[in-house]
Amino acid sequence: MTSHGVGHHDWGTRAGQVSASTGRSPTAVAAMTGNSYLLDAASELVTQWRNSPSHWVLMSPPASVYALDMVHSPGGAWFGTGIFAR
Repeated sequence: MTSHGVGHHDWGTRAGQVSASTGRSPTAVAAMTGNSYLLDAASELVTQWRNSPSHWVLMSPPASVYALDMVHSPGGAWFGTGIFAR
């Protein structure tokens, strides 16, 4: 977890909230990159997830509800989270 709230922290509680509001079963992925440029960082995060079979299996099936977010830390790193509900 980061100080920005991005990560897998407290996923049990957050998953319950997503499930209650969508009626679907959610999964989540998180990653970070030191790349300082937004578009390059976004591309690098997706590349990290694609190159991780355990992450990509959560992301690749069609999801009826999903959210992706990126947060830029004061130290220059980007943190990304994706939530997918099916």
